[in-house]
This record gives sequence, C-alpha cells and structure tokens, in this order.
Amino acid sequence: MLFIVEEEEECDRVREAEREMERQRAKSKQRRQREKNKQQIMVKEERVAEEQETKSQTEQLNEWMDDELEFFASHRSTWERSSGSKAGRFGGFESRTTLSPLQFTHCTAGILLPRAAVTERTLQIYSFKLVGLTEQLKWPLSVYGVVAARDTVDRNRNLLFSRSRIRGQLLYGHDSYLRLTGPSRAILVGDYVDFEVELKVRDGDDEHNDTQLMCVSKRYKEADGDGEQPLLFDSPFCTAELRFELFPTTVQLTVLSIRVVGGEFLFSSGGQVACTVSGRERVVLFDSTEKITREDEVVLDGYVPL
Repeated sequence: MLFIVEEEEECDRVREAEREMERQRAKSKQRRQREKNKQQIMVKEERVAEEQETKSQTEQLNEWMDDELEFFASHRSTWERSSGSKAGRFGGFESRTTLSPLQFTHCTAGILLPRAAVTERTLQIYSFKLVGLTEQLKWPLSVYGVVAARDTVDRNRNLLFSRSRIRGQLLYGHDSYLRLTGPSRAILVGDYVDFEVELKVRDGDDEHNDTQLMCVSKRYKEADGDGEQPLLFDSPFCTAELRFELFPTTVQLTVLSIRVVGGEFLFSSGGQVACTVSGRERVVLFDSTEKITREDEVVLDGYVPL
C-alpha cells in the first residue's frame, strides 16, 4: 500500500515537471517569435529606408504632392458636408460669392441702415508671390488655377486669382507675383478665413504633362497673428507668400473706373496707378509697361484698363 502511494506521488511530480517544461517551451517559443517579429520589423524598416534612398527626389516630391491632394480632397469633403448646397445651402465647393461690393451703396445717409451694414474687421490683400522653387522646375513658369478666400459671410469662394490653362500667367524668377484680380468684395474676418490654392504649371499642349504646383488650404484666425506678416503656403515644389493686413474697423471702398479727361492720354507708353491707406503698402490698380496704341486709346475713350 505504501509503495502504491509513493508511486502515485512520483507520478504527480513527473506530470508537474512535464507541465513546467511545457510552460518553459511555450515561453521560449513566444520569446523566439517576438525576436523573430522584431527582426522582421527591423528588416522591413531597413528595406523601407533603402527604398527611400533609392527613390529619386522627383518620386519623393510626387508622393508628397499625392498626400497634399488627399488632404485637400478631405478639406473639400468636409466643406461639402457642413456648408454645401444640401447641408448649409451655400452652393457648390467651387461656387463664387455673389455678394456685391456695393451692397449698401443705395442706402441714404442719415436714415437707419440695415443690420448687416456695420463696420467690421477685414483683410486687405496686397500680394501673392512664389518663392523657393525646387530644381525640378525652372523659370519661367506658365501658371494657371485658383487662389481664393472663403469667409463666414456666405462661405463661398472670393477669388483673388483665377486663370484657365489657355490664359496662364508667365512668372519669372525676378517677378514671381501672381497678377491678382480680386477680391470681388471685402474679406470679413469673423471666426476665421480659409484660403485655398490650386495652381498648376502648363507643360506643352498635352494637359496630362502639366505639373500640380500647389494644392493646399490654410485657415487664418486673428489670434494667429497681427495679419502683417506673410501667410506661407508650402508645397513639394515651392512656397507661396500671401501678404495682407488686418484692418480692425472698415467700410468697403470700390473703385469703379479711372478715366483721363482732357489733354493727352497719360498712359500711351504704359504706367502705373496705385493707392495707399494711411501710409501702408501700395495697392496697385493698373501696371503696364506696354505701349497703348492710338487705336486702343480710341477704344478705351480715356479709361484705364483696370
């Protein structure tokens, strides 16, 4: 009987030892698997690093641009869900603001003005310049596309620059400013102002050969700065500087036309018309070095083509 008890105890010890060995084997197997996974991750990271090194700079820039396009598509999708025609009833993403810069011109002085006729904070746009061009692109560039501001008045695009492919602007290293034709009304600084830049470079007759120069959106808030420093837009191929100024209390001033009355036409050999506000930066209304012919003078009837 004693022998049987001792034999059973020995069997229990053997089984426990076997179970402990199984546990040790399992732990060892897990440890080896972790080491193997770690090595695989390290090899994968090394392979990715090697692939990055072997990729040309152009390929890396194109991948960066793909990321920018994806981000801009997300920005567009967010706007369409929150402010589009179905949600916020502000039209489509590319719809332009239809509010007039002469919104309250018809109001008679001395009477009660509409509630919306108030003095507010606005942005005065001065310039948009391309800088820091990468070696993948060379001056001059035939640039086309859109630069727009989007405030909270109607949340539609207020175009600063807009050119089709066949009317692209030629930019040079010594003169890389876009020829702005907007805004069409004052840009109101409420909670924020969104700026959207979609620019391409024309390359020959085939549009498929064109380069996506910039596709980016950026939000400006008054808390971000005083508005006097340029707002920077980065892209894989260049950087853009938007110069503007924040005015705390303003009313709109709309220049309808400039006309030479009496005497000879002053701009036969070109010229410039600009204005300044309280000694700040100049706002150029007309700038041309091209000679205006006598035939053009007759057609213009004394007006300067703004």
